Amino acid sequence: MLAGTQQIVGQLWGGYASCSFPDQPDYFGRFDITYPIVKYFLGTTPSGGFSSATYSFSESAGISSIPITLDSPANYPFVSVGYTIAAGTAQSGDFVAAEGVLIIPGGALEASVPLSILSDTLHESTETVLVTLHDPLYMKQKSGSAQAIVQILDDDPDRDGDGLSDYEEEHGTFGHVSNPDQPDSDFDGLTDDVEVLGLRGSATNPMSGDSDGDGVSDLMEILGGSNPADPASTVALSSLAIPWFKVVR
Repeated sequence: MLAGTQQIVGQLWGGYASCSFPDQPDYFGRFDITYPIVKYFLGTTPSGGFSSATYSFSESAGISSIPITLDSPANYPFVSVGYTIAAGTAQSGDFVAAEGVLIIPGGALEASVPLSILSDTLHESTETVLVTLHDPLYMKQKSGSAQAIVQILDDDPDRDGDGLSDYEEEHGTFGHVSNPDQPDSDFDGLTDDVEVLGLRGSATNPMSGDSDGDGVSDLMEILGGSNPADPASTVALSSLAIPWFKVVR
């Protein structure tokens, strides 16, 4: 080591000298040649974590990768960090929960946590999965980068925009088949999703304006407070407010 600059310029390679034989020869190597080989053993402890707080993937993406990045190359032979994949608003059928240890090999700046996303045919809002890092080994955890929110984006087509996927309408997922190209298949004033999901109180047939066949339309029954799916529950027509019109000649 040069005393004036504290620079290491060579390292002991071999020889015969010892405390008992200080006059024996020793051999030294040039440190500028050795350094590229050993620099990752001598480097500072890298800091790492998620480079973003949020990631987004389509529900049909399959196995996706959530990158973990380091601010300097991993020291040899590796650095590692544990991870947990758990539900945010997503359900068990939307992804695979998991725990594991991510290994970042020496010299590398990045590795990825694998996330398995499960596709379905349901028309859903965006759902979330939480990926959390813990127990880093030979690395430091970057402040504020220990957890990422993964958004699973629905990609099931809904051509008519009625809140039901084309698959759900064509296959009658909720009990009734409906027209995926018409938001109100029976033109009764109730959209298909309102009918099959019972969003106005009772589930009804989106292909029939009078689901219970009692002679009163589903919409009129709902407005009158009766059950449009029960023929025994029928609104009295006389109780409905009918506007009067004056003919002007």
